Amino acid sequence: MTLLEERLNLIRLFWSQEEDRIREAVDLVETIIRTGHRLFVAGNGGSAAQADHFVAELIGRFKQKRNQLPAYVLLHSPATLTALSNDFSYEKALMMEFFALASPGDGLMLLTTSGKSPNILQVLEKARTSHHPLILLTGEKGRPLSSRVDVALVVPHTRTDLIQEVHLMILHDMARMLEQRFLDNPLPDTYNPPG
Repeated sequence: MTLLEERLNLIRLFWSQEEDRIREAVDLVETIIRTGHRLFVAGNGGSAAQADHFVAELIGRFKQKRNQLPAYVLLHSPATLTALSNDFSYEKALMMEFFALASPGDGLMLLTTSGKSPNILQVLEKARTSHHPLILLTGEKGRPLSSRVDVALVVPHTRTDLIQEVHLMILHDMARMLEQRFLDNPLPDTYNPPG
């Protein structure tokens, strides 16, 4: 089997099993935002880059001009990341920033291909016990975390690159659906950029 065939098979498998769950994640994000709360998004490495990309599409736009949506990527600032990591620990930095910024009712979306990153696990547990809405994008090894979040999107594979490729497609699908929902029913009193 070629790499392209493997990718296509994985995409077909994931969407055949999880398409409804993607809509559940979108429903949860929409509820978070419509109730006046914010979505925080985080990951490590390539997943951090994908978190940043997704937040940019919520704050700006995916394809169409619309009101901006309140979303934040965590540990985006090198100064914050290095200060918290140096003064406390890397494992605590994500949790510390989330709880410094988040209010009750704010949501958290975590991206982890392995489901084993200590900083992701720490913030997930603390956010869960604090009753923050939780969405998880992970790979097969992270499947055991599914019961600890509101919505888990599990790519049934163990290879990081393939999981991340499917995660990007999930995030684009979520951005597309959210954009349409907020075009059809805009938020009141939010900035609608010109042009």
